[in-house]
Amino acid sequence: MKLSLISAAILLLLITASALIPPGRVDHGRSKENLDWLIHDAVGFMASTDDLGSAIAHMDYSNPATMEAPKQTFKECRLRYKRIAFFLEYFYPEEAKLFNGPPKPDVQEPSMEYNDPTGLQVIEALLYDKNIAGRQKELSLQVHIIMNAAAGIPELFSHLNATDSQVIESYRIELIRIMTLYITGYDAPIAKTGVAEAAESMNALTEGISPYLDGYSQKDSLRFYISACRQYLQANNNFDSFDRLFFLTRYALPLQNQLTQFAIEKKLMLSTVPALNVSGNNNLFSEYAINKRAFPDAEDDSHAFLADLGKKLFFDKALSGDYSHSCATCHSPGKYFTDGLEQNRTINGKNFLPRNTPTLLYACYQYNQFWDGRAAGLKAQIATVLNNTNEMDGRDDSIINRLSRDSSYIKSFKKIWRVKDYHNGITTKHMTSALEAYIESLTPFQSSFDNYMRGNWSALSASQQRGFNLFMGKAACGTCHFAPLFNGLAPPLFDRTEFEIVGTTANDSLAKPRPDHDQGRYILFPIRYYDGAFKTPTIRNAAMTAPYMHNGKFRTLEKVIDFYDKGGGKGLGLDVPEQTLLATPLHLSEQEKKDLVAFIGSLTDQNINKLTE
Repeated sequence: MKLSLISAAILLLLITASALIPPGRVDHGRSKENLDWLIHDAVGFMASTDDLGSAIAHMDYSNPATMEAPKQTFKECRLRYKRIAFFLEYFYPEEAKLFNGPPKPDVQEPSMEYNDPTGLQVIEALLYDKNIAGRQKELSLQVHIIMNAAAGIPELFSHLNATDSQVIESYRIELIRIMTLYITGYDAPIAKTGVAEAAESMNALTEGISPYLDGYSQKDSLRFYISACRQYLQANNNFDSFDRLFFLTRYALPLQNQLTQFAIEKKLMLSTVPALNVSGNNNLFSEYAINKRAFPDAEDDSHAFLADLGKKLFFDKALSGDYSHSCATCHSPGKYFTDGLEQNRTINGKNFLPRNTPTLLYACYQYNQFWDGRAAGLKAQIATVLNNTNEMDGRDDSIINRLSRDSSYIKSFKKIWRVKDYHNGITTKHMTSALEAYIESLTPFQSSFDNYMRGNWSALSASQQRGFNLFMGKAACGTCHFAPLFNGLAPPLFDRTEFEIVGTTANDSLAKPRPDHDQGRYILFPIRYYDGAFKTPTIRNAAMTAPYMHNGKFRTLEKVIDFYDKGGGKGLGLDVPEQTLLATPLHLSEQEKKDLVAFIGSLTDQNINKLTE
């Protein structure tokens, strides 16, 4: 779809705003009071887009000195947007994409239709482009789109009927955005306005929640943490030096708990995000914050018998065609459920498998499995590996026949599925369910970092603390490896797995890089936006799971960090036209690189062998 068509379509939607309101939403309680100030802020954002349009129109592309004023106006426009962003994101997510969607095409699978990117993130990339003179028409078009669309937001909001519960949930979700996206610079990586934008979002949240506090027993505590978050963000708004760890542990996470308690006491609790577990003390970094049941074909790993059966199967070589391999052969607990190899060999030992073996720790927290995401869930991944002639080379009927001749397996399967469901004997579904339950149990959350986030503030060294702040800030790692899993599970809804094109090289010599020809997700969906795209893996336990990347070519974390510091493949001079990673060097110091390695080491789980006991 072309940009001009997007603009026309969105404007039509804005004009017919009332038709967009989901059925069943009725005005309730104080929510109308929220809309009054919200409409005022929408008018302010509309005015800021006009200011941006004027600044761009009067810019002299031949004179670099005239570029600073439009950049400052752009930053002010972003700040204005953050005062209304959470309402747009919650009630009108498609319109929110228009204003602040990622600066890459939005691909709709499996139809493979896509929309070209629009909005403030695209404007940022164009405004800070070294060849801005050559992007003049694109820049003007983007500004024109958001100006026209912003003009319709006040009317859009005036037609919105929202319940109090919806309003409060939108605030709770926005706080997750602040903690995972805004302070990492996710949507303003070049301008680095993320901390200032988080402050504006907190200002809006403060104003919006005030009418609800009358009669709330813990209003002083809630007000304290809201005020503390605001003050800390406003007083420490330098993006690179902002202490994210202190902000999260001392202010933001306690505020999240307070907001949850508030919603419960006021009977305004609403949970429309399946991937989030909501309880009084369950903050973003709690062990049970993300709901495993939200992922494709999830099993109940709390069912001890099922997970124990899966553990037994995991170590059984009867699952391979020639009895030579078990799942643990390539996913060894002693190697943090990897194999420690660049690429493992095929089951017959004659060739190498095409990609590196990833860890199974925390693998259940993804919507897609394998580096290219070809399996939608763990069951599909397990079946694919078992039946692959190069991996386990097993056939379902052969494996089931073997298991059916083992009396201990028969007893276990009958105990779990009962005689009523067992009349056809052991099935492939039973087997994969048990294996999945075991893999889902591989989520220990027992690292030094986890202990720190639970309140043991001596659990991290000064270097590890600095490393976390770099990871979530200047080094931009947290904009792809999202907290709290530090993988590609995208907040705040945690409803999709991200794929990125970083231009991984075929060797680890950054002085003489060679292009890697593995096309990744493009092999499944042959569109150029997927050429070289791979799933973002977890950084948890990465200190123990070398070598790295989909091809296993980077032997050390230091080499990985050097690669990203230089801007990925494109920053190294390789031809990676669709690279999603910024090609701009990070300019990390040697000490900063050491601190990053130290932080990644703090994500190593302790007593990993307990998972096999």
